[in-house]
Amino acid sequence: NLGSQSAAFAALSFPSLSLFGYAYTITPFHGEMSLLSTATLLLLSSAALWSTANHGVVRAILSPYIGGQIARFQFATGCIFAFFLGYLVVKSIASIQYSGVVGAYAVAVCWLIIILVTISAALFERSDKIRRRMENQLANSARTDPLTGLMNRRAFNEVLKYEAGRTNRYGTKAVLILMDIDHFKGVNDTYGHPAGDEVLKTIAATIRDNIRDTDSACRFGGEEFAILLSDTSPEGGLTVSHALRKVIEETDIVPLPEQSIKVTASFGLTQLAENRIEDALIRADKALYQSKERGRNRVSVHVLATPR
Repeated sequence: NLGSQSAAFAALSFPSLSLFGYAYTITPFHGEMSLLSTATLLLLSSAALWSTANHGVVRAILSPYIGGQIARFQFATGCIFAFFLGYLVVKSIASIQYSGVVGAYAVAVCWLIIILVTISAALFERSDKIRRRMENQLANSARTDPLTGLMNRRAFNEVLKYEAGRTNRYGTKAVLILMDIDHFKGVNDTYGHPAGDEVLKTIAATIRDNIRDTDSACRFGGEEFAILLSDTSPEGGLTVSHALRKVIEETDIVPLPEQSIKVTASFGLTQLAENRIEDALIRADKALYQSKERGRNRVSVHVLATPR
């Protein structure tokens, strides 16, 4: 791509010089090259640059971000100014033998502007790309729990609002699950907080591995997690919860060499069927509390009454 763009820019210099010659009426600039050949070479060189527009300096110049906008403005204003200023100077001293020198100077200025603009655009695009990457990382960190890598509660609430609106508008089904690690305080007291952090990370990875890409999961707070299953019936949510409960129960968590921990989890689920997501969270929390009262390591469902 870099070689193609370099060759295209080099080829573009010949018809541009000829174009200056026709505009300034300086015969040595275009020689025997016809105006049709000049236009054809301009189109061919532009086509070669356009074919590599997703790479290199051309991409930087055509970038929709601030660097590309500045580059296009500098390119247009700089070349147009140099072209017309040179044209006025040449026409004003047309009878003088140095008009060709002035025209060559105008051509050199235009190409110097092109080179400077392309270099500055490429450098600006590189720095702007780093800035955009850092902004995306900051945005992701504001929506992500730093320990588990799952969504945080703020981001999950946005997903809940969107899914609740979609459920009401299109009549789709969604299931909200609240999950709590049983006796997690005992894990911290017995093995230490680093081991507790390892338990949380392992549980988060287990949740990610056992839900679909279209589903969402978050660390709801402390040792509590929330899962949203989109386009899922309560029966499907119950199946997912039982499968996840069994996987967690059978998982050996190894926080330190020659040390493994086994934990269980309690689940409470309900159907997301209203715009008021607070009501769905209350229902799921009640179902989770019911699982704990029944002895933990269980799944409980809060079923919505069917309207008459």
